[in-house]
Amino acid sequence: MKQYHKIQKEKLFYFAGLFDGEGCICIVKNKSPYKNRTYVYRAFIQLAMTDKRPIDWLKKNIGGNIYKVKGHKYCQKDYFQWTMNCIESAKFLDVVLEMFLVKKEQAKNLISFAKTIKRTGVGGTPENIYKIREKLYLDNKVLNQKGIIIK
Repeated sequence: MKQYHKIQKEKLFYFAGLFDGEGCICIVKNKSPYKNRTYVYRAFIQLAMTDKRPIDWLKKNIGGNIYKVKGHKYCQKDYFQWTMNCIESAKFLDVVLEMFLVKKEQAKNLISFAKTIKRTGVGGTPENIYKIREKLYLDNKVLNQKGIIIK
């Protein structure tokens, strides 16, 4: 397990600035493959760029995974996507939280979501946890809304 609090401050600030501008904090809701649930929720962070150098830097210094994504009608060039799962994201975001200018509220939201995750074994997740996750999912949609009017 990576000890994020031991990463050099300069690297943490670089990440915070890069992520504030290019990153995404995601909480998604998908149809459930399980008969006893309608939906399942996932949370993760990601950052995508056509230049692989910052993506490689993230993998080397922070961890996570890299995927190459084929260009499509919105982005003709192939791009590279760095991603980190919910539990690791929450641990890391907690370390850099105060460095964010833009993504602070989204980061707090993901950290709250991560606290709802534990190995429940057979029987699934209690209903109250699903209600909390739904609220965090909806809050995240508002926080990530594009085109917010500046007051």
